[in-house]
Amino acid sequence: MNHRTFLQTLQELKETTRSTDLELSTQNAWQKIATDLELPLENTVSGFSVREYLDYGIGYAARLAVKPVAVSLTAFVFVVAGGLGITNASFYSLPGDAMYPVKLSMEHLQLSISSDDAQRAKLQVEFAGRRLEEMTDLAARSGDQVSNIQYAMNQFRQETRVIQDELTSDSTDLAREVSRKVEIYNSTVSASPDLKTELVGEEVQEIIEATQDQAVEVFLSTHESTQDAESAKELDYTFDQEYSALESELETFTADQEKDFFTQFNTTSTAYLILADQLRDQAAYRRAFQILSEIEMFLQVFKETS
Repeated sequence: MNHRTFLQTLQELKETTRSTDLELSTQNAWQKIATDLELPLENTVSGFSVREYLDYGIGYAARLAVKPVAVSLTAFVFVVAGGLGITNASFYSLPGDAMYPVKLSMEHLQLSISSDDAQRAKLQVEFAGRRLEEMTDLAARSGDQVSNIQYAMNQFRQETRVIQDELTSDSTDLAREVSRKVEIYNSTVSASPDLKTELVGEEVQEIIEATQDQAVEVFLSTHESTQDAESAKELDYTFDQEYSALESELETFTADQEKDFFTQFNTTSTAYLILADQLRDQAAYRRAFQILSEIEMFLQVFKETS
């Protein structure tokens, strides 16, 4: 599929906003893309729908189409101008809605035409956040939304896997965006009691924490090799967030919890937390974060066993 064919297909998708049978129009667009890309027309893989194939097809075509600079500009003009109507119509769609594949495809296209690392990093963490919002919106919907929530969860896994794969020692832009967005991610999950009942809340939290840990590691490695002020600033920001959260939890400690804590670490919980802060002030960031992790692990084990 060359870039002209791809843009023509996008134009056809735009016309679906005027169609009386949006689902049929979407499937017709998929058939054209699948034929050109030699992808399977039928849903031969268990668990994948026509919409998922459509998302893959357009995303794949977008990555092929936007390699030349001229084509990138053409695609950009389409998105901003000719495709504005369909993009707006799909923005608030959720898994299970007919316009949702278009929403994902436009996100793929945005990433494909982004040549700036900082902008691409912002887009990646923004799209992961959208998947969280979609899960919470679906959890609040009436009716059986389990399959749609699981689909959004799979998309969230994919988004965060890409982020984690790209969080290398030199990806400070992405690490910075992650550290800023984690708080919003956590707020989104904690504000949705419905999501916790769908058996995905715990996994979401684990993914968020793992991604944040990788972002912290990027800054730790950068600071240890360069001693630069920017990485220290980011480490201070993340440390303060984690420190405040732990401090609030430790304030609710019972006498038995404090006793168990002292037995394990040979110090009080307050003194251990203060030690972490003192190490941070001395720029011993790695050990400071290790202490926070040890306290978090203690709290997690205590919760699971009590």
